Amino acid sequence: MSLQTTYLVNGEWATRRVDIGEILARNREINIPGENRTSRVPATGFLSRTLVHGPAIQKLEPKADFHAKIVGATVINTRPEVGLGDEIGVGRSAAAPGAPLDVGNLAPQILVLILASKEMIFLYAKELSQGRHEFVHARRPLPADVSSLEEYGKNITVDPRSRAMAVSAAQKFFGIFSLKAPQVMQREMACGPVNPIQEERFFRTDGDILKMEFLYPKSSDPDKAILLLLVSRNSGVHLMLYYWNTTQNLHSITPRITGLRRLPVEWGAPPILVPLIQSTSFLFVTPTKVHIFSDVVEKNIPAKGYSLPPSDDSIFEWSDLIWTQWTRPMRHGVRNKEFDDIYLCREDGKILYLEIKDGSVKRNSVIGVLDCNLDTGFSILDGGFEAGDLFVATGSMSSGGLFIAEPRKPLRCIQRIPNWAPTLDSIIVKGPVQRNPPVSQTEFRTAGPSYDRIFTCSGAGSRPGAIAELRYGLEARIGLVVDQEDSSIIIDLWAIPNEFTGGTFCLISNPMSSSLISIPIEATEDLYALDEESSGLNLSSPTLAASRTANQMVIQVTDVSINLTVLEDEALRVSIEMEKPSNRIIAATINGRLSLLATVIRSDDGLQVIVRTPEINSSGLRCNMFAQPLVTTYEPVCLLIEEINSHFYLFIGTSDGRLVVVEIDYAKGLVPVTEQKIFGMGDRDSTVFKRGVPKFTLFCGLRGGILVPFDIERDSNNAFAGATQKTPYKLGDTFVRIRGYESDGSMAIVTCGHGLWRLSFKEDDDCTEHRLDKILITDQNNPSRIQCAIDAFCCIDPQPNSPPGGLGGSLLCFAENQLFACTLEKLPKPIPREIHVPGSPRRIIYSKYLQRLVVAYNSTSYERDGEYTRCYSRPRLCFVDPDSQSPEPSFLELNHDNNQSPDGTKDAKMPTGASGEKITALFDWNFSSGEHAYHMIVVGTSQPRSTYAGRLIYISARTNPQKPGHIVPIIKNMLNYDQPVRAIASYESTSLIIGVGDGILVQSLNPATKRWRRSGTYKLESTPLSITVKEPYIYVLTARHSVCILKLVDGHFELYGQDGADREGLDHVNLQSDSKIILTSNRGGSIVGFSELGLVPDEKLLKPLFVAHVPYSLIRLGPSYRPYEPGSPETIYGTALGGTIYRFTTLKEHEWRLLRFIQNICLANAVICPYRTRRRIVIEDLAPAMLKPESMHVDGDILSRIVDHGMRFLEDVMRKNTTASFYTNRSATDSRGRMERFIEFATPVVGDVENPFAAVVSWMEDLLRLEL
Repeated sequence: MSLQTTYLVNGEWATRRVDIGEILARNREINIPGENRTSRVPATGFLSRTLVHGPAIQKLEPKADFHAKIVGATVINTRPEVGLGDEIGVGRSAAAPGAPLDVGNLAPQILVLILASKEMIFLYAKELSQGRHEFVHARRPLPADVSSLEEYGKNITVDPRSRAMAVSAAQKFFGIFSLKAPQVMQREMACGPVNPIQEERFFRTDGDILKMEFLYPKSSDPDKAILLLLVSRNSGVHLMLYYWNTTQNLHSITPRITGLRRLPVEWGAPPILVPLIQSTSFLFVTPTKVHIFSDVVEKNIPAKGYSLPPSDDSIFEWSDLIWTQWTRPMRHGVRNKEFDDIYLCREDGKILYLEIKDGSVKRNSVIGVLDCNLDTGFSILDGGFEAGDLFVATGSMSSGGLFIAEPRKPLRCIQRIPNWAPTLDSIIVKGPVQRNPPVSQTEFRTAGPSYDRIFTCSGAGSRPGAIAELRYGLEARIGLVVDQEDSSIIIDLWAIPNEFTGGTFCLISNPMSSSLISIPIEATEDLYALDEESSGLNLSSPTLAASRTANQMVIQVTDVSINLTVLEDEALRVSIEMEKPSNRIIAATINGRLSLLATVIRSDDGLQVIVRTPEINSSGLRCNMFAQPLVTTYEPVCLLIEEINSHFYLFIGTSDGRLVVVEIDYAKGLVPVTEQKIFGMGDRDSTVFKRGVPKFTLFCGLRGGILVPFDIERDSNNAFAGATQKTPYKLGDTFVRIRGYESDGSMAIVTCGHGLWRLSFKEDDDCTEHRLDKILITDQNNPSRIQCAIDAFCCIDPQPNSPPGGLGGSLLCFAENQLFACTLEKLPKPIPREIHVPGSPRRIIYSKYLQRLVVAYNSTSYERDGEYTRCYSRPRLCFVDPDSQSPEPSFLELNHDNNQSPDGTKDAKMPTGASGEKITALFDWNFSSGEHAYHMIVVGTSQPRSTYAGRLIYISARTNPQKPGHIVPIIKNMLNYDQPVRAIASYESTSLIIGVGDGILVQSLNPATKRWRRSGTYKLESTPLSITVKEPYIYVLTARHSVCILKLVDGHFELYGQDGADREGLDHVNLQSDSKIILTSNRGGSIVGFSELGLVPDEKLLKPLFVAHVPYSLIRLGPSYRPYEPGSPETIYGTALGGTIYRFTTLKEHEWRLLRFIQNICLANAVICPYRTRRRIVIEDLAPAMLKPESMHVDGDILSRIVDHGMRFLEDVMRKNTTASFYTNRSATDSRGRMERFIEFATPVVGDVENPFAAVVSWMEDLLRLEL
């Protein structure tokens, strides 16, 4: 027996069931601790981690730790003196006294957020060093008598001069807030604390508040604030005006209220309200017309109506599309005094430009159609972009983007904004096979192996949908692309800045020659190649090293010469040839910043290391030897010159795996410092090195896919004292390349095979560890692009005083016969890869036999019938190669009777269905009988208001021999049912468990006779949505009555166990552990784990082992392909409709105690949880107890913020005052403080280590790392 409860969670309604039997059973367990039980269920913790947040614009510093739904948002401009008001003559408010402030590092706006937790948040960004930003916030509680049901904050608007702000509920009341002067707000932003609100006052009005906007006052009355409300009442939709003098105290004035006319019913609501900058006017936009209300405060002038351009799409002539958003471009002051320019955007992406003057529309024109469904976001960047307007457009049903509108040119998309919501289904596909590291005495680390690939199907608007593969890493967005189809194999490349034009020279080395091309800064200019005469370089030999010094000198080292040149001065050129024709340069390095180069020359006398100092003087270019050559017996394969605390060193990697360090001393010459063997690497060849500052770590890339770090030790004089080898990485099987930026030694780029990473130090100052972040290359012209092997790459250093638009800071790569430049993001984020399908995808599975994604989608067609338009929606299947970059999927239309078999004959068994049928279940069925193996795609459908409400279709599919890569599907059988088919699972060798209506049945196939047989039916309490089988048991999750376990005995089902609570199920999975856990997802965001252990045969009740609550309902659960060993944690993924992906991990009891203890302590910390309700730490927080299933949940998002702050932060939290007065409910038997508890809980997890804080943070980081 259970009771249903309904309440708000983070502003969203949730329905959950409370099981009375569960409460009574829990009480029995507490009251009778010594009672013998049938089997003890191991304590299992449950860690949740948000793997991918729902689609949003990822800026430099994304912020998502509010712990509550955002009800409304707006922006307060703290610098209105540069805004539109001054240009149209509106006076400014009185400035606050005080000295001018330096606000260059502060954002000019304050973001105002209204949270469902009844708080108002003021948020702004402060610029830090190295281009990073920090969010600063202030909190203000909403009135205590405001109910969450009233949605206070649904409408929020700010006065154009930032003098007042209005916030309304959905109905009956709103509040007006008087804002402080702009200079006061700027001073508070600089010095803190921030509180823009000066006064507040609340008003009541009858009806539902649909819209609310501030109007522009007249220039003759600049101190007036005018608030326009659109209110819906029983008599219709009304316009109301509130206006007052902003120079007076808000509580001492009585705002004048003017009730305007009732709007005609045919106008519809809610429309778009656009305040106009002239004469206290506004624009009222309906689907087919715009209406202009002029001078609404003093006059009652009838609105002027202007028709909008009709739709040019004959399909939609029967329906009026809605205008959803508007924005105003910035224009110069002279034009703003006479004209008002407005952009309107329709839901299908059409952009309309309106030019308004003297209260009438002078011009309206359609400037184009954005390639997206637009209903949520549409704005424009002030100041324009390349003499055009730059739009930011986003929608909830499709991807958005940045679009530029230039005069007399079509709209152009310059950057896509991905959106994979709404997510209707998802599937987990096994990632690339991870090869185990070679057997050796050396322990290896891996760079976050991707065991899983997550594919989702999304899109439900008028645009075609897509299959999105969700990935996580640093985005490298392709800009410039140069095709090199006729080029030979490229060995290496270098980027040389062109100081005179701002462009870039690219020097490319081939096996037998070199080439030099000039890349201009302007995209309209052509690329061109330079020859030896115009460049002064040796292009007839392969290049070993190249660089540019600070004095504009370009240095090139080939196998036969050293070439110095100033590209813009033909008089400054020098070439140093080898003394003997048989001499060859086999390795070289150049440090342009230090003006030092080193070469290794092989001659008849052996190997010599020579260091030179290139320079420019009055006599021209020179490249003298620094000192006498150094003779070596090892064969160097790579070199690196670096500076360590004003000491210069040459690092040499040899072919037999040795590291040789030579000091470059101006007094002593080349002095060998140390020589050591790279431990455990055998005779593998070194390839390249890179270091980091200020901690100085040397990285060595080896053949065989190994990256070895060395910590540089320094003596009392800060000179080199040795190199300590650390644990190496195993990145792949091919050689490792490392390149970096000379201007930034704290990071480097690493590639191995198809992998590309950014190598950097962790931001924790107390930690000397480094991290590898995956880099994913994207191309907006090919959203389905997959990662390919990089043949060669280099990092382009940013140049001081370089003009905008250059390649400084970019990554220049060559792959697949293309040379392209990428803009590398600073922070990792979700990076979707999209594969378009010709309709709206609804369900998705993966066929191991076909190695294809099987996607069920709806295809919509229209048919004119007189004055009506008929709409038909038919289901289809398509087979998509997950690794194809330009897929042409094979598709099967289930509702078409003209399909043909591969031999060209018509297939009589191809079904014909009616419009409106939906595919509700997909299953990849693989079974064998004797020596024969069978593979089928089983499709379940639902079709309401039909003779047969459900169908089961068996499809055989194979690769087309005449057209490799295409799939040929053939329908083998079709079965009709009176109820919809919702779920399918395989049972034994040749049977299926099928969920039909409110029951399940067994459908068996006899492969010998090709006959189907139905047996064993079982009536459930509600519709089965998910079925799994672990023989001999069958697990069924129902829509309203949670999970039950059945067993098939002698052809009929018997109940083995069930949940005692009535939960509204969505999906479930079975875990592999010995605890026999069944993980279920339910409506309201409830995740419940049950265990079969301890199941009493008489009661047949499953007891929750753990319960977690997440903000969104998870429509799909899927297990990870991470290799499982008994006792190891298990990973499960959950997908929400809004596109959020969660990762869940099971925890052992001692792991759960440590993590839950850390979470309990940090819940009261304002740094980790700034928006949670303040709470005092109680004694129960120091000793996590398993009192109820909800206690077993650990929030990984909170723990990840602790990891981001580093081990010093964790230590400070644990070492705080632990006196008895700090806690409440403190007992004498449990008087130990945080530090003692932390050591007690940490030791079983990380062992008895010297620094438990560093060990725990490192362990947590590995546990919480995002891998996709």
